[in-house]
Amino acid sequence: MLRNLTPEDRDTIKVWQEDYVAQHIAWWEEAYQTTAKNTPQMVAEKDWDELMQASAREDQHVMVYGEKPLGIIYGRIRQDPYLGLPIGQLSWIYVDPASRGLGVADQMIQGLLHWFTEQQVAGREVFVTAANLAAVRVYERNGFQVVDHRMLGPGK
Repeated sequence: MLRNLTPEDRDTIKVWQEDYVAQHIAWWEEAYQTTAKNTPQMVAEKDWDELMQASAREDQHVMVYGEKPLGIIYGRIRQDPYLGLPIGQLSWIYVDPASRGLGVADQMIQGLLHWFTEQQVAGREVFVTAANLAAVRVYERNGFQVVDHRMLGPGK
């Protein structure tokens, strides 16, 4: 069951945001061969505020799966600068570790894709870290395909 994000979800979602950000910071620190200045907690606090703001906007879609949250998905519509068309962007998805493998991600993605269809977007996109193989598989299973590669390297 998908439902709207509420302030009562804050504690659960912030834990998930911190976990998500910590993993990504580790991947990026390795690629850049540097140490991040921001902590996962700092980023999660800012991200929570952005999620709450996004949930009130018509061009953004934030949904929680389950009465007791099992997952969250955030999508938005952006104007592609090259095509000049509206594109639906899956910006963030997270499934509680205990609920992984139960189809929660697929149900959330399908809900977001339905919303994109209602918004009449020209296309859909998601950016995914290559090392996150589980995410790559779930996106492919839901109709996304690799088109671009983002490559990182150290600043030295």
